Amino acid sequence: MQPGLNRAVPMGILGFLLGALIVVILRGLQSLDPLWETGPGLVLAVFMGAGFFVYGMGAFDPKMNVHGEPDEATPAAPDGPFTILSGYMWKITTAIIILFVVVFGIATIPSGPVLRSVHQADGAAEAVGMVPVQLPFGGPTVEVSQLTIFAVFVVWMLLSLFAAAAAVGLLIRYLSTGAKNPEGTNIPWRVLIFVGILASLLGLPLLFPTFVFPTPALMPFVVVPLLALTIAYKSRFWLLLLVLSLLLPLLVSEIQLSDTVYWLNIAVLAFFLLLPVSLLKRIIPRPIWNKFASINWSAEISGILNGIVHILRGVPPFLGQR
Repeated sequence: MQPGLNRAVPMGILGFLLGALIVVILRGLQSLDPLWETGPGLVLAVFMGAGFFVYGMGAFDPKMNVHGEPDEATPAAPDGPFTILSGYMWKITTAIIILFVVVFGIATIPSGPVLRSVHQADGAAEAVGMVPVQLPFGGPTVEVSQLTIFAVFVVWMLLSLFAAAAAVGLLIRYLSTGAKNPEGTNIPWRVLIFVGILASLLGLPLLFPTFVFPTPALMPFVVVPLLALTIAYKSRFWLLLLVLSLLLPLLVSEIQLSDTVYWLNIAVLAFFLLLPVSLLKRIIPRPIWNKFASINWSAEISGILNGIVHILRGVPPFLGQR
């Protein structure tokens, strides 16, 4: 995906906002009041916006500075998945920016096509309100315009969309590569477990600030270790504990943890999952390590999934359906 306006427009706006943010930070470090001053703020913001814009146009890309006709003997390599994804994200971002500018322009037209849904008779559709917002990490409370909050929400929406699309794309590419070459595609179990644990644990305090968690939310961290022990040791004891653990949500509706215990557990899990294998082998007893290392987890999990599929296929005949 070649650089162009689709990338230059969002980059120019990003550079302008970054320059304005730098001015606010520098004035704040010097205890200047007010934090935002139009004169120096616009100078730095405009220069950085222009620099980011020409960067988005490809001014600093050597591939864009080629003169003459390209060499036909060396065809260009096809774009990779990440390049294609980033290209489409720039297009989506540019389209959203243009849409917002058009909507904002229509809203500022005097007596334009607006719908007044406020209880004040003189409510202005183009007005931007100010709301108090507390800065993170125990910072002070500042007045922030609702337009700024809306812009931050849009940026977060685009970034989260890009991250989710990249994760799905990488997963599909990995699975398709594994289907073509099963022997040459290794599954990074430790990485998958680490990402899965952090992705699920770090978001729970946002949903449950009092650290009172519904039991089903914590069930994967009860079931997965018992399932691994059942596969490793093929023991009825671990299988019985696994079955009994499935009844835990019926017996205990919620689990309360202190914030210290919660974050300590995350730190311990992260430590063991990120620890190099050479050091991990010295901590875990050799019989246990050899037992788990000898398991073909891909085959075991595939067998479990196939068993579940066969059970589900047998349900309709059991219920008398065809």
